[in-house]
Amino acid sequence: MTDFHTGVIHELLAEAFTSEDLYRLCRDTEILRPICQRVNRSAPINEIADTVIEYCEDQAILDELLRAVCAIRRRQCERFVPRLGPDSGDLLRGYSAADRDDYLDFLIRQCDTLDLRLMRRGGQPVQLPLQEVYVALRADRMDPAERTANRALLDVEAEELRRSLGLVDLDPAGIRTLRHRVLVGHPLMLALLGRDRERLFGPTPRDDRLDLAEAFRRHRWLVILGDPGSGKTTLARWLALQLASALKRGDERVTVPARHVSPTADPEATVDLGPARLPLLVRVADFAEARRKDDPYLPLADFLGPHPWLGERPPGDPDALRALAAEALAQGRAVVILDGLDEITDAHQRLEMVSAIEAFIRAHVRDPDGRSPLDGGWRAWADDPTHGPAQTGGNQVVITSRMVGYHAAPLQGDLAHFTIEPMDDDAVNHFCRNWSLALHHFLNRAGRWPEDELRDRADREAQALQEAIHANPGVRELAGNPLLLTLLAALHREEARLPQQRVRLYQRAVETLVEIWRGVGLSEIEFTHALAPLAYWLHANRPTGLALEHEVRRQVTIGLARYHRVDAADPPPHFEELLTRFLRQAREECGLLLARGEALYGFLHLTFQEYFAARELTRRVRDTARRIVEHLDDPRWREPLLLAVAWVSWTQGPEDLDDLLEDLLAAPDPTGDLLPRNAFFIAACIPEVVQPPLGIVRRLAEELLDRYARATDPDSDTPFDYLRRPIEAAFQHLRSGETIPTVDDLLAAALRGDGPARRAAAARLIHTHGWASRELAEALLDARPADDSLAAWVSRALMKMAEADPA
Repeated sequence: MTDFHTGVIHELLAEAFTSEDLYRLCRDTEILRPICQRVNRSAPINEIADTVIEYCEDQAILDELLRAVCAIRRRQCERFVPRLGPDSGDLLRGYSAADRDDYLDFLIRQCDTLDLRLMRRGGQPVQLPLQEVYVALRADRMDPAERTANRALLDVEAEELRRSLGLVDLDPAGIRTLRHRVLVGHPLMLALLGRDRERLFGPTPRDDRLDLAEAFRRHRWLVILGDPGSGKTTLARWLALQLASALKRGDERVTVPARHVSPTADPEATVDLGPARLPLLVRVADFAEARRKDDPYLPLADFLGPHPWLGERPPGDPDALRALAAEALAQGRAVVILDGLDEITDAHQRLEMVSAIEAFIRAHVRDPDGRSPLDGGWRAWADDPTHGPAQTGGNQVVITSRMVGYHAAPLQGDLAHFTIEPMDDDAVNHFCRNWSLALHHFLNRAGRWPEDELRDRADREAQALQEAIHANPGVRELAGNPLLLTLLAALHREEARLPQQRVRLYQRAVETLVEIWRGVGLSEIEFTHALAPLAYWLHANRPTGLALEHEVRRQVTIGLARYHRVDAADPPPHFEELLTRFLRQAREECGLLLARGEALYGFLHLTFQEYFAARELTRRVRDTARRIVEHLDDPRWREPLLLAVAWVSWTQGPEDLDDLLEDLLAAPDPTGDLLPRNAFFIAACIPEVVQPPLGIVRRLAEELLDRYARATDPDSDTPFDYLRRPIEAAFQHLRSGETIPTVDDLLAAALRGDGPARRAAAARLIHTHGWASRELAEALLDARPADDSLAAWVSRALMKMAEADPA
């Protein structure tokens, strides 16, 4: 240290501190504490300053001294620090350029890959670049009136429930419990009305749909709601990655490929997300934990900087990171991304989080005119996009939450709220292409394939994956959820194709998701026994698919006790610990069962609830037919019943399947004379089963063809035209895969038979479905109709067949 620097620092200390203040600074700064043993706190300030300077010959100690001085005497330091050299401005700010770069590198490293625990290579999860796999999501905007109406309706129904139960003087916890009971039992699930508006009430005339990247461009205060696995955290990481990468490169603006914003965009186009700003990516649960452990009144602004992500903290000095975050907020150059507001399951703690976030917004996130959505009369959701943060800069906040958990304790004010929509066909196909290409690049790390061959392989696999997804409506529904689409893609890769039977596909999906939940300590079979009675109970008693925590505990205990052959009324002590782990995992991670709100649990997707309900139906094979018949008239049970029959065909022998279907055929059918319920159900089962029993298929086809002939014969005394479409649909099920020759043989025999009504019915079925085969073509030519009506159907069938398959 030169004499010049010594003089400047001596002057700074003497002006900024009294003797007592400088002594206290040394005492409170760990690296300076030994100075306290060398001086008398009542000594003159110049004497203490000389001792401090003498002790700080080491540059690291000097930097720590100046950083501590600047932190508490910033105003006095402003005119001294620049005199110490060109880099001394870092001391005044409290962080250096290296600190900032280390933070950005940490964030980029945390966000730049998609960690696929669903797939492993060499015992390690496959990691693909998030930038290459990411697909833009679309969202539906909920205006404040809708959100207010949702909450008001919830309160009204809770009040009605309170009155019906004769409850008075309820405390806040009791009121919250009533709200939860309404959410559990309401057939429309109030909290999902916004998401399901179009399905429930038809299309709306206003254009409320935006790509989420466009929503980010327009709205300074953005709340993103979505189902589990819908891509909320992935979106948060993608935003943080784009912002951090732009800052690290020194870009003034954040530009991203347009295909990340819209799957149908020009591959060469780009989109501007706004000025480069510091991303501060926070799990709300981490902030809540810090308040619980360290300071119950910790402001969010003071938490930012050295805060963790995925259990890891950024490198560097915590004070420097706090200074970095504080400066970005003060200058209006920060984007705060709060992920998982709903993960706070304690009601009181969640209200505290909401209050803390609202206080942060009031203090730090305002528009260029100083307004906040928490101010009365301000409607952020209708903000003019030309005045959005992409155009005007400034601080911005993005908050993500699951829907059900959010509506129990929403943020106040007119923040913009969007609910994530299921992925449409363009997004699904785009993901398949991105996924396949990124995966092949990962697999080609050794350079085994040239680039052209790699792309050809990736294109073929993407096409096969798309076809497998779109071929089955049930699979396509799963693919609307990004997490489940990723699961389908992983299964397709691991098994060379997706299993053809849905029940087998769901079983493989369950096995994969159970593998993620290793921490619970249950095997796949134990998971099934634990969740099957819960799924069955939910399907029978809860239209919303939600259960309270004590209900989950009771049903899971029943399943586990049954598996371990112990008394569910007096389970062993370790059951309680296992259930606690089970529910903690459901709250903290996305798996088969998850927390959807405070003390509310449900399955990741209705499909898994239906699958486990089917497993419960088939727990005793000999009772399966009886249990299926119990639910046969309830449309809600159709999918679990189909999956139950498919499960028996997959896991039992052909004789068991024959016995089950015979029992179902013989079961009482109250509408059999008019509407053959049992026959229709068994026909619907045929595409789902392994090795369909051809004898039963032929019997069903014979019976249904006779009914079809009567239903479509204009000369019949009792034409039942309402039966025509259900029978046509049943034949579509019966004639699939291995059963095609059997059904074609029956139709060909009918065409060559003596009954004109049966001949016309067979020809009409062939024409309606556009079926084409040599056997059917020859039978149509042999039909030699004697009347004009039959001739017309034969001619139409032959012409349609020729169009479909000229050979």
